[in-house]
Amino acid sequence: MYLQCLMILFQTLGENHPNTNTVKNNFFYFLEQVIKDDRVSELSDHPYTQELLRSLTR
Repeated sequence: MYLQCLMILFQTLGENHPNTNTVKNNFFYFLEQVIKDDRVSELSDHPYTQELLRSLTR
């Protein structure tokens, strides 16, 4: 759902809009929790998700 929401926000409001950034930050927090709980294998293989995961695990 985060991905769908982000894609809609990117298209309608742009990547730098405050609302887009809020959802993006919430998605980052969600991914951090998934990493912490060792449940990464349950996530989507979507390229954007994988890109964010790589940035968080460096």
